[in-house]
Amino acid sequence: MKRTLALLAILGSLAAPVALAQGQDQGWGAQFSPSEARDARKQGLHVPFDEVEQTLRREYGRDGVLISADLYSQASGGAIYDIRWQTGDGRLVRVTVDAQTGNIVRGRGD
Repeated sequence: MKRTLALLAILGSLAAPVALAQGQDQGWGAQFSPSEARDARKQGLHVPFDEVEQTLRREYGRDGVLISADLYSQASGGAIYDIRWQTGDGRLVRVTVDAQTGNIVRGRGD
């Protein structure tokens, strides 16, 4: 299990520049740093990620696994989560969630 988590962390760090470029291609703004995301949640600007994860589990199955989650600002002033989720049957799903409401804006299989 520890090897799997280490491998996912390494792969995530390698994919970060690609994810940033993809986010900018979709009209998203800057990616939040962990401290910026934490501060925004404390100020009530974004729902806690636990709530987002509960929504994902309801929508895609309780046995799903979070692969990655990034928070981006939007030109409209809001923010979105760009999430990769693996379902219990192994499908990889990319989901966009409104960070202010916690509602799924778009989900699609990769």
